[in-house]
Amino acid sequence: MIEYKGQHYPIFDFDKPTKSHYLVFEVLGMPSGKNFSVIKVPDEYTLEVGRSNAEICIPDVSVSKKQATLKLDLQLGELVLQDNNSKFGTHLMI
Repeated sequence: MIEYKGQHYPIFDFDKPTKSHYLVFEVLGMPSGKNFSVIKVPDEYTLEVGRSNAEICIPDVSVSKKQATLKLDLQLGELVLQDNNSKFGTHLMI
């Protein structure tokens, strides 16, 4: 969502899940139209982040096959991202 002259406009539109948590990912450097993903985050479930065979797939050679895990911790009320001992670590831009 961006604001212009007091009005809010969506950058892109998608069907938002109403009874679940979700993430919107933008992968920088990907072609326009292919750089956004909307991913449902199951309660108390761990999502794998990686280059291949992962729930959150980032097809870039700088990403490890099993780069990190992402979990919605309901007790903390937070998303927890944990690096899986990847060579260069996991960097997150919010």
